[in-house]
Amino acid sequence: MRKVDYEDENSFNTQTKRPRSFTPLQNRPPLRVVSASCRTGAEEVDLLDGANPKAIGYYAGEIFENMLKSEPLTLPESNYMTEQPDINYKMRAILIDWLVSVHGKFRLMPETLFLCVNLVDRYLSFKEIERKYLQLVGVCALMVACKYEEIHPPRMKDFVYITDRAYSTEQLMKMEVDMLDTLKFNITVPSVLRFYERWVKVAGIGEKVACLGKYLCELALVEYHMLRYKPSLLAIAAVYLAMKIVKIDTGSCGRMFKSAKCTDGEVKVCARELLCLFQSAQSHTLTCVREKYLKKENFEAAKIKIS
Repeated sequence: MRKVDYEDENSFNTQTKRPRSFTPLQNRPPLRVVSASCRTGAEEVDLLDGANPKAIGYYAGEIFENMLKSEPLTLPESNYMTEQPDINYKMRAILIDWLVSVHGKFRLMPETLFLCVNLVDRYLSFKEIERKYLQLVGVCALMVACKYEEIHPPRMKDFVYITDRAYSTEQLMKMEVDMLDTLKFNITVPSVLRFYERWVKVAGIGEKVACLGKYLCELALVEYHMLRYKPSLLAIAAVYLAMKIVKIDTGSCGRMFKSAKCTDGEVKVCARELLCLFQSAQSHTLTCVREKYLKKENFEAAKIKIS
């Protein structure tokens, strides 16, 4: 791939002893029973999953609460471009669009893309970057995200190659050190996708509608102004809008809003912005996200019409 032009739009040890504090799942106390009138949709789903260890229903509520608490600690500045003298939001959009393309070519996990964009924005919230190094920041963030999320991440030379060798291995290594040092190695992020997966399960929507919502989440990745919305809010707004587009009753969404600690008004404001992105995607000059969701494997979500 060419350089981005920003000016042109049985190895387990079976003998290991369990710690004394270990309690088998089947011996643990039952899930806290909540009065049906007080339950949120999330609690009901967790109760149904209580007998399935793989669904971790026993811990799901605590995990989600911890995600909400840690969310503010991993948010980029929503106006960091005002402190960047040599780059702007259009250059960022071109970079993210290119990263979506690279993510697809490497066949990476969905979460890798969301983590990558978070790392880019958080790094740029702290460091001023010349435009000639912006692509280096992006490819480095993707490499770090791959190391964190992927079982078999691409090799460093693959990342150098994908930039058409615009940067050397040494430059990439140096940027990796600087990025991790700047972010204090804090790369465990409650991303939009993790929140979205939670709400999809609670809402009980099918694969096609879920894919439509995920398309909305990825459209938001490209747009700098969407940084004003925290991931938990953006995720629930994507679920809400996807249900609206395909005319699924959203009457039960109020309980989800309560779980997410956001108001009906906040969700609808965010959903309106997502709707604008969805409607303008067909004529947008940056097309990688839309092309991805025109494929049958993604239920051709980008072709869905609003009636």
